Amino acid sequence: MKLIFRNLMATIAIITVSITSLEAQDYNIYFDFNSDVMRINDVGKLHSILQDFNPDKHTISLIGHTDTVGNYEYNLNLSKRRTHAVKEYLTEKGIASNYISIDYKGKLLPIASDQFYNRRVEIYLSIKKPSKLSFDDFRKSLKPKLQTFTVPSDVDIEIEGNRGTIITIPAKSFVTRTGQEVSGNVEIQLTEFYNSKDFFSEKLSTVSGGNLLTSAGMIELNVFQKNEKLNLKDNSDIELAFPKTNETNYYTFYGERQENGNMNWQSDKRQFSTDSKNGFDDIGVTFGDDGNSLIITDKTTAEKRNSQIQYNPIMQKFGVLTQSEREEVQKYNAEQKKIDEAREKYYNQIKSNRLGFINCDEYIRDPSATSVNYLVQIKNKDVKLVSVALIFRNTNSFLEFNLSSRYSAKLYAKLPLDERPELVVTGIKDGEPYFSHGIVKLTKDKKDEIQLIATTYEKIEEKL
Repeated sequence: MKLIFRNLMATIAIITVSITSLEAQDYNIYFDFNSDVMRINDVGKLHSILQDFNPDKHTISLIGHTDTVGNYEYNLNLSKRRTHAVKEYLTEKGIASNYISIDYKGKLLPIASDQFYNRRVEIYLSIKKPSKLSFDDFRKSLKPKLQTFTVPSDVDIEIEGNRGTIITIPAKSFVTRTGQEVSGNVEIQLTEFYNSKDFFSEKLSTVSGGNLLTSAGMIELNVFQKNEKLNLKDNSDIELAFPKTNETNYYTFYGERQENGNMNWQSDKRQFSTDSKNGFDDIGVTFGDDGNSLIITDKTTAEKRNSQIQYNPIMQKFGVLTQSEREEVQKYNAEQKKIDEAREKYYNQIKSNRLGFINCDEYIRDPSATSVNYLVQIKNKDVKLVSVALIFRNTNSFLEFNLSSRYSAKLYAKLPLDERPELVVTGIKDGEPYFSHGIVKLTKDKKDEIQLIATTYEKIEEKL
């Protein structure tokens, strides 16, 4: 039986360099079924927010959710209404709306089997940046929280991250760098990257060999035992599920850092076998009609013997089952079938035989795509250019330019000319950030001269 590990509260630890480090306090507001009206019992939590909030020190983040009943679009709208209900209450009580940011996830991120706890709006009191934050520290402050799980290595396990990624790892999958199989507990470290702000934090350009990718999400996954970094055993695949937002078919890509620090993704070239026999036929063993039992056959006559061995997923071994054991296995398989059907409907599923950076991606298949040679220069000669990026919201794609001088940056990639991405340009002068943001029209050869204006890191984060 798989062991399942989840982070039930998506709280985020305080980061000392962060401009918006979030206090891990339970300000969750819960709702009745199909309702966007706040319960009287939870209004007291909002009073606590009103007392704690200091406009000179804080901002507020609201994230709306629903239970898993009903379709995706309806629940997304319901979570939006719930989020706005909380925001309206706070603004009516005197908190200006520009101090409140909102997001809503619908049914994608349940946290409990009890549906009541899934019908929620999470509220985070955010601490503003300390003075003189460096640009590198600003990037680091945007990086999603590192999550750690201590799990046994000798049983099948399933891990669910705060952002909804589900990772299924077979038993005895890990080896040391010298190839020795690992036993006992291991520590799994997971970081989830799902949007342009996340990608920006680690320069995770969604590009493979100059070709633009659309991403359903990416993770950094590493495993340790006693501070030694482990590898996956050869031919031992892990399964990854990313919450689905469209019907695109996504595939596995592995991240490789280039010399300039930007990411390039390499496709997993393997074709995963769907042959249900799994080679058993070569040793005189075949699957029965139910797909779960193994029938021992005589290799010369192919006649079935009377002996029948069935896999018991509860005990994780083959054997001749008793009647009660067969009934338990049938019940288990029926429940697992429901889980698999729901996962196929609501998640993008891929496999990986590596650890590290893993991306659930697909190439942009746009007839307008062509090679684009893009040069960006800044007019402010007293400002140092530190970052230039393109953000494609429609495809969840992100591209970081290569800095070629103090004042210019270049990008060469195959891009869809029909898209209108956002150009985000950032510079530094006397330790303070300068910024430009706007929609651009792509052409094969493009050059933009940008005037940067003084800004704050909070405003840059808003645009990302």
